[in-house]
Amino acid sequence: MSKITEKYYPLVISIVTTISIFVIDRDLIKVIKFGELINSTLIVFSVLLGFLLTVTTLMHTIDNEKMNTLRQTGNYLDLIGYLNKAVYSALFTSVFSLFKPLFEKFIFFTNFYNFDLKLVIKYLFVFLIILSISYTFRFINLFLKIIS
Repeated sequence: MSKITEKYYPLVISIVTTISIFVIDRDLIKVIKFGELINSTLIVFSVLLGFLLTVTTLMHTIDNEKMNTLRQTGNYLDLIGYLNKAVYSALFTSVFSLFKPLFEKFIFFTNFYNFDLKLVIKYLFVFLIILSISYTFRFINLFLKIIS
């Protein structure tokens, strides 16, 4: 996989998937039970956040040939950057899960010029979930290649 593909595929996958959901079936987002999705997301991403923070401490103690090569070539900083994106996206998704119901309750003009803001927040939430999963998958995939 090229460096550019590796760097940007989580974002591209998230954008394409969210737009595909919008284009293919606009009513799909209305059918999703967001209360249950929020609970599940909060639990999954909190556990994922704990895992990623544990891996952060392990990253500095791993001393094998692959890790030394990464440090010498400068690719170690890329790996740390991927880990940071995974951690922060999991954290942001968890926080967004907590505050999403409040966003919807305090939006006064939800249908302003045929613009449904609640629906936009739901699409944003789905986008964040997909993005966070993609960032985490990218990091775990690379990390497993290093430790194995």
